[in-house]
Amino acid sequence: MKRIVKWLVGIENDAGLYYRSVAEKFRAGKELSAFADRLADEEERHCDIMKSAAEVLEKKEQVSPLTLDDSTKEKIETRLRENRGRLAEDEFTQRDFYNSIIELEYSEWNHIFLFVVNALKGIDGRFAHTAAEIQQHLKGIEEFLASRPECSEYCGRIRRLPPVWQGRILVVEDDGLVSEFLRVSLEELGIVDIAWNGEEALKIMGGRHYDVIISDVVMPKIDGVEFFRRATAREPEIRDRFLFLTGFLADERLSFLRENNLAHILKPAPIAKIKQYVRDIMLKSAKR
Repeated sequence: MKRIVKWLVGIENDAGLYYRSVAEKFRAGKELSAFADRLADEEERHCDIMKSAAEVLEKKEQVSPLTLDDSTKEKIETRLRENRGRLAEDEFTQRDFYNSIIELEYSEWNHIFLFVVNALKGIDGRFAHTAAEIQQHLKGIEEFLASRPECSEYCGRIRRLPPVWQGRILVVEDDGLVSEFLRVSLEELGIVDIAWNGEEALKIMGGRHYDVIISDVVMPKIDGVEFFRRATAREPEIRDRFLFLTGFLADERLSFLRENNLAHILKPAPIAKIKQYVRDIMLKSAKR
């Protein structure tokens, strides 16, 4: 594992330098330059995460069931080296940059990174949400490419690739029509699981990480407020991942949500608003 982490520190550092150089080359194009700068910032952050992983492994070595084979290592290093070489040439174009993003960001590189953080998250809580951070990194790339008409080709290539990582959303809702609608509507943002009440949700959450928990308030067995209390007593850091969605709030329940500054939307709610809340929660969770 130490060897893998050491290699990742170098790759993340080199990628940050590459993106920063791209930003300088295209400084006249403000949007493209700002995008490349943002990628550089994120790679520097990923490099710091791997440096933290190296520190953890110095204290407690983690036995890895996988090794970093030379062919995979050489393939990724060659792609990065060749792109940095082309960048130094005058004929390096925006198209070359877009191609390099697909080649690098959607390669085995991020799979290896995720393997490391998933192996370490049980040892050190700092790695618990790093997988979500990688997802947001890739989501930001896809959103930028989708905003530029000349990039439709690259968006199509990304859609044909298997996801590097998928977020996971838990919907706690006793109305079957509502829960199914939410499941279908939110699948583009991650894997959606359904629980019919707070009691079932607590059992499901026992062995699984969720990036967002969307909960009704009025439910049988264990209602949304009691579900929240029990869930956060067991795992305090998930409080900011809750989004309450309900059609009726008695005064005491509404007071509870407001006093605890909990995100909530009243039914009927537009799906676009729900999706935006979910995206925001995922993004905030990824940055922690």
